[in-house]
Amino acid sequence: MPVWRALGAVTLDAGLAATGSRVAVAGALVAAGLARPAAQLVCSEAAALAAADAFGYPATLLPLSPGGAPVTLWDRDAAEAVLEHRAVLGTPGDALALLQAGAPDAARRAVVTVVDGTAVAVDGAGADLALADGRVTTLAAAAAIALGATLAAVEVAMLVEGPVVWDVLPVADFRAARAVGEASVGAAIAALVVERLAPPAVPLGIGAAIGETIREALGAEPGATPGRRWLPGRHRERGIAGGVGATA
Repeated sequence: MPVWRALGAVTLDAGLAATGSRVAVAGALVAAGLARPAAQLVCSEAAALAAADAFGYPATLLPLSPGGAPVTLWDRDAAEAVLEHRAVLGTPGDALALLQAGAPDAARRAVVTVVDGTAVAVDGAGADLALADGRVTTLAAAAAIALGATLAAVEVAMLVEGPVVWDVLPVADFRAARAVGEASVGAAIAALVVERLAPPAVPLGIGAAIGETIREALGAEPGATPGRRWLPGRHRERGIAGGVGATA
């Protein structure tokens, strides 16, 4: 993705959530002052257990790659079993993960699709709750902007103390999402594509200069209107064979 951007290609993507790790995403959101659950990067089974013990149970273990399935650690026994399984059967990279405090119920989580900084649709078991609380869509839009995302799916958890950004998915699945306003996600994406692919406007001054150059080449007086007819003789005087007539 960074290569395409460097080459000037037009991309619609989740920004840092499409190219970075969950740790990078969490850091960017915290730096932007957005609400997040307590989290810690863990590098070993022992570190993960220590962090989970400190946060309290349940806790959630998230792979570093955005989009990787999170695992709920309901208690210490479950945490030991999950972490041992990852250590024995997983890859060396599985030792690295982001551990987040808590494990909100699905009914208190919603995925907000954000297109070009605007929350367009909401999905998930907590969609009704999210649509009733304007803070959820506002937080999701701010998160997408902080990550440099033009198209993102921001998962927001609605906790007792307020909404927090729980996760950001690199690919938005909005097929069953409910529109926040009048525009659907598809319509919002189409409008953004048209805007991004539109040719740059020619400044008025340049356009006027080009027009005068054409008029002079055709033998018209500077500032002549397009409806004026020009005589063949004048074109021959300027070295242009034949005559050109123009009507409005």
